[in-house]
Order: sequence, then structure tokens, then C-alpha cells
Amino acid sequence: MYKCSFSTKYSEIWRFIMKFQRVFSILFLILGFTFYVSSGLASHTPTHGPMGEMKDDVAAKKSFEEGKMLQDHVYYYLGGSIVQPDSIIALKKGYKLRDSKVWSKVDDMSPSIIRGWLQAWKNDGHAFSDMNGGVLLAPDGKEAGIWYSHYPGSAVMMPSPGVMDVYQPHPRVGNRPGQGS
Repeated sequence: MYKCSFSTKYSEIWRFIMKFQRVFSILFLILGFTFYVSSGLASHTPTHGPMGEMKDDVAAKKSFEEGKMLQDHVYYYLGGSIVQPDSIIALKKGYKLRDSKVWSKVDDMSPSIIRGWLQAWKNDGHAFSDMNGGVLLAPDGKEAGIWYSHYPGSAVMMPSPGVMDVYQPHPRVGNRPGQGS
């Protein structure tokens, strides 16, 4: 009778597997547990952190529109240029922005810079009603600063105590600056 070499090899492999079934089961459990633990810990790496928020606040928006500069804050802008940025944040002393390639620090902040921004937006046809603004809240709910933008708020995280990671505000689908809601 003819014996197939494939079935012989298959049966040898099967016998090997059955012989070491306990070893394979333990190995599978160890690999599964390792994957489970590493995927759970990945969400707590320094690139993530407790969530804060960019909360709309009429008083903070109005204060900015009146050209008031907050003395105990450090100002940052993004988009456009320092002459006409798309978004501005001002962080209270005690908070700092995580190293960012998105936000640029305003080194010599003055009320005239705020007035210049407001005038540039006005000249470009933007009504204050089209703008968004409010407070930056740390994960514990304390006010960490203010924000003002053509766009609605975005995500805020605190990867380590006192360090803020403020994401760039984006337009709602279909809206551009000056179009309103």
C-alpha cells in the first residue's frame, strides 16, 4: 500500500504539538497577557494625558475684543502670521505650553499687538460675531488661560502637571472664517 509523505509529516507535526500542548498553552497565555498589559498602558504614555477643555466664555471673549491684555499670561498664536493669526491662546503663569511646532510665542506682548490683531481681522471683513473665544480649563477645572479664534475650540490635555498641550482649533465642516455659523 502506498503511504503519502504529506500525511506522515502531518501526523508527526500533530504528535509534536500534542506532546507540547501544555507548553504552547502557557506560551499563548504569556503572550496574550503581555499584549493586554501593554495595550492598556499605552493609553497612559506622556503623549496622552488628562483632558482639559476650550470652553466658550462670553466674558473672556469680550475682554479680548476690548483689547485688554492679561498681565500674568504668556501669549501664543498660530496660523497666518503674528500680524493676523488664526488663533490665540494666553496661558496663566504657572502653566506652560508643551514644546510645540504649532503655536508660536509672542515675545514682546503689548496691548498694541492685540489692537493690531483686532484691526487686521476687521479690515479683512471678520465680524466679532464670527469669532470664538473663551477660557482654557485644566483637567481639574481650574482656569489655565484664555483662547480666541476664527474656529471653535479644540482639545486640551495636560501630559504632566502644569504643562498644557493645546490642539489647533479647526473650522466646522463647510465654514471658513467670516462665514458665521
